[in-house]
Amino acid sequence: MNASFEEKSAAGTLLIVLIAYAWYSYTLMGPAPIDTSGTVGLIIGVIVIMVVGEIIYHSLLAIRDRDTASDERDRLIAALAGRAESVVIICGVVTAVWYLLLRDAPMPVVAVHILMFSLGFGEVAKRAAQLIYYRRGV
Repeated sequence: MNASFEEKSAAGTLLIVLIAYAWYSYTLMGPAPIDTSGTVGLIIGVIVIMVVGEIIYHSLLAIRDRDTASDERDRLIAALAGRAESVVIICGVVTAVWYLLLRDAPMPVVAVHILMFSLGFGEVAKRAAQLIYYRRGV
């Protein structure tokens, strides 16, 4: 069975997000951890990695796979996978708010990193759910 354009897109996006957030994690907590002033540059770096990776991957995918029309199944799978993403992001937002309000936030920049990780984990959950739904045959 050949994978559809949407399934290939989900797999590629999952890989790109994992690479971007692996770099983010390594830079944030690696041998020379960044301080508060480097947070904006780190976030911009993640965005650049993801945007450039998505543009390159989807350009090559569109050239190789001309049939990019999505059908009802693709839309259903995207909607179902969006639920998983929403749950993860909402948990991250609640955790960040809890950190800021209930702990008197000794380092408010930690809330920014919690939000960034919740966005990344949310995207991973969405793309992984899409791949699972495609393989299960929803």
